[in-house]
Amino acid sequence: MKLNSKIRMFEEFTNAEKSEVKVTIDTKGQVKDAVDTKVVDTKTAILDDVDHILGDLETLSKQIDESIEKTIESLTNDFLNSSLNEATAGEMMMQMFKDMGAMAKLGASYKKMAATKAAIDTDKKVYALKAAAEKPEKEAKALQVIKDKLNDGIKAEKDPAKKQRLRAMRDKKLEAIKAQVSAKIDRVKQDQDKKFDRDSADAQTTISKLISDNKITSPIMTARWDAMKIDIDRNIEDENITAERDAWDEFIEDEDRLKRLEKDALDQAKKDAAEDDARLEQSRVDAEEAQVELDGKIANAQGDEKIALDKLKEWNAAYVDLSAKMNLTGESTPEEKTAAKDANTRLSDADKALSKKTMKDAFGYDNELESEQALMDFNERSEELKSEFKAIKTAAGVRTSDTGYNENTQLDGSGRLSSIINEAPETEEAPEVNEASEVNEAPETEEDMTPKVYEGMSITERFKALM
Repeated sequence: MKLNSKIRMFEEFTNAEKSEVKVTIDTKGQVKDAVDTKVVDTKTAILDDVDHILGDLETLSKQIDESIEKTIESLTNDFLNSSLNEATAGEMMMQMFKDMGAMAKLGASYKKMAATKAAIDTDKKVYALKAAAEKPEKEAKALQVIKDKLNDGIKAEKDPAKKQRLRAMRDKKLEAIKAQVSAKIDRVKQDQDKKFDRDSADAQTTISKLISDNKITSPIMTARWDAMKIDIDRNIEDENITAERDAWDEFIEDEDRLKRLEKDALDQAKKDAAEDDARLEQSRVDAEEAQVELDGKIANAQGDEKIALDKLKEWNAAYVDLSAKMNLTGESTPEEKTAAKDANTRLSDADKALSKKTMKDAFGYDNELESEQALMDFNERSEELKSEFKAIKTAAGVRTSDTGYNENTQLDGSGRLSSIINEAPETEEAPEVNEASEVNEAPETEEDMTPKVYEGMSITERFKALM
């Protein structure tokens, strides 16, 4: 601080003032003090210094007040902030405790609920696999029942054209019924799938409610729960993959099921073979009865009708002749084998003689379709009988260009012998005249007629051998 004069003691200031006062008397008799100009200047300077000091003190006071206010404000804010932070920390701790309780509930219930839902989904998959595996078997059984009923109607029909139409209708019906049976089986599966889906949805709703009722908001606890949930889900998934595989393996390897399938297949093969034999026998009887009828018709027929009836009579005679030679065995003599072969050739020749015109002239059909259907009936009956004859020749050990002899013949599912290994390659041999199904057949020799396994057995005896 700068002052205009030196600071003096109060006494010094007073004495100096007294010594500098001069008294004068003016002419009017009045007394006047003579004031020294220097003294007045000194007082003025002092007053200025005092004013300056007071101003500085006032400024300092204001600065101190402002500083104190700022300090108080800062302390107040710090206090408030500290209180808020402590409150937030307390809330976080409380929320964490709540989250720990929620996670404990989730950990205790979620795994069981998730396992229940996964088990339902696995059962649905296993059911689908089993349904797909069992569907062909169910279809076959349902169709066989219907087929048997339709075949009964075909057997009762004598007219070849009508019989052929009935066969065609039967095949179309079976196709349509097969689609219906398949759709019915699929509907059963769809109904079961809906039940699985409903149970799975209910299980998922329960899981969602559990999670909703036990929400976790703490970041730390949320991370822990997410990790725990992932671990639980993966373990359950692995368990159900194993369970699904085990259930499927148990199904396909079930001994009782395999035995049942094997028995059903064998029974069906026997049934089909018996039906084939019964159909051939019925066809033979029909041919014998037709011969008797034809004898009467031929006596009164003329022209194309008589020619057609003669062809049918020859066909029926050849059919009956070959049917009588179906007992061929390995012990049969060369003459018997040759006679059987000649009967087969005779039937082939009779087949070639038949035509749609023959059917029209013999049966009096009005349209070509009926004639064609009748011809198809005769051809199918002939081919079926000749096919059976080939099987019997193979069983008897007779070498032909069609089948070949196999010394390791084994029984197939139908009870017939079939060559499956070591078959001789087919070769070009001299053709036989008028032989449709036995073309390129080599002459038989004594070496080709040695007895083989199961020789001498009839078809019925071969069935019994399988029982």
